[in-house]
Amino acid sequence: MNDDLEDKEYRDAFVEETLRNGISFQIKALRQKSRLSQAQLGERVGMTQNVISRLEDPEYGRFTINTLLRLAAAFDVALTVKFTTFGNLLDGLKTLTPEALAVSTYVEEKENKKREVESSSLETLLADLLAKGNLQPEPRYFTAYESDKPPTTMTAAAVGSSETEPTGAMSALVSRSQRSYRKEAA
Repeated sequence: MNDDLEDKEYRDAFVEETLRNGISFQIKALRQKSRLSQAQLGERVGMTQNVISRLEDPEYGRFTINTLLRLAAAFDVALTVKFTTFGNLLDGLKTLTPEALAVSTYVEEKENKKREVESSSLETLLADLLAKGNLQPEPRYFTAYESDKPPTTMTAAAVGSSETEPTGAMSALVSRSQRSYRKEAA
């Protein structure tokens, strides 16, 4: 830990400055991410542009929980206010970036999770088909996973049949992949 933190006055000032700067910078980052002017954000939370300007100024530092809750609602994000250890505070500062300050809204988070689930489900489906031998590489189109190998496509082989073309969702995936490859190759 930082040797300066041995001094109680320094610790107190460090916590205050970290809080003031963090909240001010995060309000501005969220406002800019939302593409709102200070006046527009002020309208959303029932404040003037001047008040929003002061909230974005780290020297101001007069935040109330009620004001922060109103801002969180306007940005459609969660708000946490909690006591923590100095170690946790320092760890959080190590990963602090402008991108991290502009957190996802509820809708963005929900969409991101949906995409993650869909991607994970597709990867699981492909792995299961490969493991069961129902998905066979067929050299002719491409694979999205190994760019250093010759182009192949994945096809689902019907068990006990001479069919080697995919069906259902797999067909759509392969068709979309083949179209993408053909466009890139052209």
